[in-house]
Amino acid sequence: LKHGTCSGLNGAAYLQAAVNTEKSIGTSSVISKSVGKSVSAALIQASYGKRVSLQCSGGALSEVRSCWDLSFNQIDCGDVGTCKGNVKITSF
Repeated sequence: LKHGTCSGLNGAAYLQAAVNTEKSIGTSSVISKSVGKSVSAALIQASYGKRVSLQCSGGALSEVRSCWDLSFNQIDCGDVGTCKGNVKITSF
């Protein structure tokens, strides 16, 4: 399965919904002010609340996953993510 298959939207509509969603969440200032530094995963999580799951790879933040229901309402994530302790914020 691929992302969005359960939404009922065609590919173009799903992509547009995803773009709109990303714009509505934005990037936490904790992340944008910490590029090239290490920061507490708990601090990043607190800046977003329970509606995101932080994913890390090799000690660096690799993803901020948001969670949504089928009507595109943001919901709390059940997944606590993989980031622990301090994580490196790298530029993309």
